[in-house]
Amino acid sequence: EALPDVALKNLKGETVSLDSFHKNGPLVVVFYRGSWCPMCTKHFQQLIQAYPAIQQQGANLVAIGADSVQNSAANAKKLNIPFPMLSDSELKAAREFGLAFKVDESTLSKYRGKGYDLKQASGADHESLPVPAVYIVDQSGKILFAHSNPNYLERLDPNRIVEELKQQN
Repeated sequence: EALPDVALKNLKGETVSLDSFHKNGPLVVVFYRGSWCPMCTKHFQQLIQAYPAIQQQGANLVAIGADSVQNSAANAKKLNIPFPMLSDSELKAAREFGLAFKVDESTLSKYRGKGYDLKQASGADHESLPVPAVYIVDQSGKILFAHSNPNYLERLDPNRIVEELKQQN
């Protein structure tokens, strides 16, 4: 399959095309739930450690989350994230990839109890999230590898990303 070409916001609030990120080599696309998500933070820490090895394979990495531009930028600064982060606060990209889902009321209640407010985090009027996922795309935009898991606790080990990139080279 081909990478859906969706428009997203970068950390400056500028509209960018996802298609523009794979022109110089393979692209790793990571969908995450939000800066409020402890599992996402843990996964980011692992991705940050693996980022030099990903770059050594000639690849770029971009993270796409349901956060607003402001929350994405604050998270990038807080965690010192070295790769591009894009805001998909309306979940347009998540829908194009088939990853968007409405969060059930029971889960929303648990989130509220922990102080997580999905509407505030996204800056949009919805209570939906993307399923965490990783895609590897070649320079032509062809998806070479895809991994998603509805269980948000299960994330793809970044070492597997590096191994997949090595196999593509």
